[in-house]
Amino acid sequence: MAHASYQQHRESVDYVKKVLGEEWISRQNQTKAPRLNRKQIDNMSFLRTGAHKHPLVLLIENAERDLESMLTANTSPTEAILKVSKIAACLKILTDNGVSGVAEKVESIKSAADDAYQKIIYEIEIGSAYLKKGCKVEFVATQYGKRTFDLLVDSAIELECKKKDRASNSGKRNKDYWTTIATRANKLMTYLGLNYMVMIKTLLNLEEEDMEFISQKLDELIRAKKEGSFNYLEKGVSIFLAKTGEKDQDIEATKLEFRTSEPLDFTIGPKGEVMKRDDGKIYWRNSRFFGFKTSHLRDRAGSVIDSITNASGQFSGTRPTIIYVDLNIFMASDLEKDLQLIIPMIMAILAKTTSISAVVITNEVLTEDRQKITFIKRIFINENAKHRLPESFGIPEDLP
Repeated sequence: MAHASYQQHRESVDYVKKVLGEEWISRQNQTKAPRLNRKQIDNMSFLRTGAHKHPLVLLIENAERDLESMLTANTSPTEAILKVSKIAACLKILTDNGVSGVAEKVESIKSAADDAYQKIIYEIEIGSAYLKKGCKVEFVATQYGKRTFDLLVDSAIELECKKKDRASNSGKRNKDYWTTIATRANKLMTYLGLNYMVMIKTLLNLEEEDMEFISQKLDELIRAKKEGSFNYLEKGVSIFLAKTGEKDQDIEATKLEFRTSEPLDFTIGPKGEVMKRDDGKIYWRNSRFFGFKTSHLRDRAGSVIDSITNASGQFSGTRPTIIYVDLNIFMASDLEKDLQLIIPMIMAILAKTTSISAVVITNEVLTEDRQKITFIKRIFINENAKHRLPESFGIPEDLP
């Protein structure tokens, strides 16, 4: 069964590589990394591997690396494997059914900067969901100087798709601070010849003084070779440390566990050397992992509402319309908090506009058994819409 699952995922990764083009992927792999001085190399090489490549190529590389572990160590598919397999499934159903505009979407993915390609993937996911439901789907070509919607379904319903950046403004600042904290701790581990799994939680978004406080505490704890949970209530900070061995010590892979009972906002690793010994067992050497979570990421709500408001101006005004917005957040617990803020705002918008027939809010989640990436969603129908959705029309229950 495990081998069958491996083979299916292997074929999916190969399919995405074929669609993107081996030549394009090869050029990405030949792109030179930015030059770093000696100090930057000492501090940052652990964190910046592959940062110069297209993020989808990095995702494929991670999936291929994880596939090797899946085959040799009989591990479960990782999130990278599942993401690439999902992309493959969506692209395949659209291509096999001759949906117009797919080739152009692939080219847009390849030319997208940073993580912008995820927004195009979201359009592909939604298009494939409607196609699987039996609808006719057409990607609408972008027209220079003119605002257009993304998808036309059954030649009658216009769809606009928005995917929020994984990090909001405060989330991006948090990521910068988290990266600095991890960089400093990693450098200290190298100096001391120690390896740790580190998880840090904060109640509020980080400021510079919080970064310095956490860095100082991590320095003290690692130097003292501490393990366990350490809470600093006055700062709203908790730190969990678990040693994963000393320098060049071989640790059996089954004894390393980097999963947590809750989603994290930002992770680095696990990094280290994976080896298969003559006895058939898998071992880690110099393995390190950093995980971060904050409970206060509320500025996403305003960004979602802005997206809905702006998207309403991209429709023709002659057909029913649906706006899809993917929140693109890790934290299942914070999802409900965000929705508590977002839902009343959406209802207020729909009460004042006739140009939007429905709003669909989605968020990607990894199932508890970690075997599938699925979506949860909220649907809001506008009773005031000038063009109502047909009664026979059904919004897909799930995205592929």
